[in-house]
Amino acid sequence: MLTLKVISTYDKFLDFRRQWDDLLARSGNECVFLTWEWTKTWLDVFGDGKQVHIVLGYSPDNILVAMAPMMVRKVSRFGVSLNRLEFLGSGHEVTPDHLGLVTLDAYKQRFEFEFFRYLERVVLWDVALLRDMREDTGFIERAAGYLDGSYTWALRANGVCPYIELPRSWDEYLATLSPNNRYNIGRKERAISKKSPAGFELWKDAGTLSQGMRALQELHRQRMSDKKRDGASLEEDFWCFHQRIAHEFHEKGWLLLGVLRMNGRIVACQYAFHYKDRVFFYQSGIDRSFNKYSPGLLSTAHMIRESINAGAVEYDFLRGSEAYKFHWAKAQRKNTEIIIWNNTFKAMLHRTLFFSKKWIRTIFVSL
Repeated sequence: MLTLKVISTYDKFLDFRRQWDDLLARSGNECVFLTWEWTKTWLDVFGDGKQVHIVLGYSPDNILVAMAPMMVRKVSRFGVSLNRLEFLGSGHEVTPDHLGLVTLDAYKQRFEFEFFRYLERVVLWDVALLRDMREDTGFIERAAGYLDGSYTWALRANGVCPYIELPRSWDEYLATLSPNNRYNIGRKERAISKKSPAGFELWKDAGTLSQGMRALQELHRQRMSDKKRDGASLEEDFWCFHQRIAHEFHEKGWLLLGVLRMNGRIVACQYAFHYKDRVFFYQSGIDRSFNKYSPGLLSTAHMIRESINAGAVEYDFLRGSEAYKFHWAKAQRKNTEIIIWNNTFKAMLHRTLFFSKKWIRTIFVSL
């Protein structure tokens, strides 16, 4: 039996940093989006209107062994106002991946069982949306056993995350690419070196880091504008968050901000995080006026090479099935989300509308 406690205020979350870090380290979890630093920065920028609700699990000898970092967000869906229970920091604002419960292996299934039993006893939520989870952890299958008979629930695909299992050297990795890809990398490197002095570097200077992040922002926004796309990455809060997290992660040694220059001008930026022995590629910016030199391809190649040299064992491109990712990655993980409806009137109304809309959509697709 585990004893459950709840952190429900921002101030108590701030006081919990040491225990959070210790549990995450002991859990073996290697997700940068579950770190205290990421979560705290998210709350500082996007936390208005969200209620912190972190469920803690303590062993019989009062040792912290598990944590469900949750929040309650007020939303309106299908015209229905709902209290929605989510992973803390999940959602459209910065779209993290690989979220979930943080537990010691010996207590994993016990805490999951106790967590779902706890949800039955509290009335703070109408709908739970557990998203941005890896499908291959076993949690989905175990959750089905906990939920069947207690709730109406559904699964939805939530995208794919291509990734590279990194070898020990760049030459070993190159050998895994197609001859055409290897040729293109070499040809573009020769072409850009003939045009002008060019070089790639990782940003090291904390004093000018804001300048590097602004370059990333400008190049990314310009590319989105040229492609007539919109999204969270065009919002000021998005870049406010990443300016802060870049400085936090730089101080921890977790930031990889790579820049490719031609004649001193930044023509491509690569923004990633190196946490433990994994690299999480997050964002890029490319000057489209230099497209004939493929600055995106070359800067990605350099980032992968730098990751190998730093001893990383995996390069995760995170969510998105863009074709360029599969030029580099041969494997992918699926993301899944679980939707759970509580037994409140609003939840039942939302559930009816949700399945009605899904049914109507299915009919039209089949016609």
